[in-house]
Amino acid sequence: MITRLLKGLPRRKKKLLYGAALVINDAVFLALAFFLSYYLRFYTTLFSFVESMPSYTININYAYYSTVFIILNLIFFGLYKLYDWDQLYRGSGYYFRIFKAISINIVTIIILGYLIQTFSFSRIWIGLLYVFSITFIFLSRAVINILTQKLIKRLDLSSKTLIVGIGEDARRIEDSLKKYTAENFEIAGYIEKEQRIKEDRDYAKNFNIAGFLEDLREVVLRNNIQKVIISSREYRYDEILAILEELKGLDVLVLMFPGFFEFSVKRMSMREAGGVPLVQISNVGFFGIDLFYKNIIDYGLGSILFLLFIPVYLIVGLLIKIDSRGPVFYRQKRYT
Repeated sequence: MITRLLKGLPRRKKKLLYGAALVINDAVFLALAFFLSYYLRFYTTLFSFVESMPSYTININYAYYSTVFIILNLIFFGLYKLYDWDQLYRGSGYYFRIFKAISINIVTIIILGYLIQTFSFSRIWIGLLYVFSITFIFLSRAVINILTQKLIKRLDLSSKTLIVGIGEDARRIEDSLKKYTAENFEIAGYIEKEQRIKEDRDYAKNFNIAGFLEDLREVVLRNNIQKVIISSREYRYDEILAILEELKGLDVLVLMFPGFFEFSVKRMSMREAGGVPLVQISNVGFFGIDLFYKNIIDYGLGSILFLLFIPVYLIVGLLIKIDSRGPVFYRQKRYT
C-alpha cells in the first residue's frame, strides 16, 4: 500500500514530502540539542563552579531564545537549499552548508542577545548548543541519507531519465549516472532527431533509442519520465529552446549538461551577470571567509593535536637522547 502510494506520487509531492521530513528532523534534533546543553550546563556537576538546582525547570528566557534559534535555523537551512531534493547533491558542500547555516545562526542569536539585553545567557550553554546542534544535525542527516537510498532501492523509486542526444557527451552522462547511487537513476533511453538517426543508423545502434526528438512530449508521457538531460553541446541555442517549449507544463526536471567534465563539480557554481546565466569556475585555493574557516580548522585542530601528542614527543625525545650522542633537535644552516 505504502509502496504504491509513494510510486504514484508526482515528483513535486515526493520532493515536498522529503523536505517536510527534513524540517521535522531538524526541528526535533535542534530542540534536543537545546535540552541537552541546558541540562548539562545547569543540572550536572560537569561545571563545578555552577550549583545544581533542586528540580528541572527551564528558564523562560532560555526557552524563548531556543525557540528563536530553531526557527531561524530552519530559515537559514531553507536559504542554503537544504530542503530541496534537487539541491542536496552530497558532493557540492552539503555538510559545509549545514555548518555555515548553524554557525551564522549562533552568531545571530549572540548578537540578538546583546542588542535586546533582557538577560545575560550563559556562554557555556551557547557553546554546548553550537556543538550539539552541528553533531545532531550531521548524524541525523547522514542517517536519513542512508535510509533514503535504501528506501529508493527497496521500493524501486528510481528516477526515470531520458537523455537528449546520442553523442559522446550523452554516453559519458549515462556512465557517470550509473555510478551515482544517491537517486538511483534509471536511464530510460536516448532521444534524437529522426533525420540524424536515419542518416547514421550504425552509430545509433550503440544507444537505446526511446524515440524521435520530434515526438519528445509523447515519449516523456509514455515512459513516465521524471528527468530529462540535454547534451547541450549537441544542440544549438534555438533547438534547446524548442525542447524546453515541448516540455512546458510537464512535471519533469530538465537538466542541461555543460560539457565541463574536465573541471571538478566542487569548483563550479551558477551565477548571473546582466540576466545571463553563467557557470563560474572557482579559483584553486582559499580566500576570504573560506580562508578564515580553513585557518580556524588548521590552527585549532593543529593546536589540539599538538597538546595531545606532547607526552609522545617527550618519550620520543628521551629515546633519542638515550640512543644517540647528539642533540634531540637537529639544526642546520640553510640558504635563503
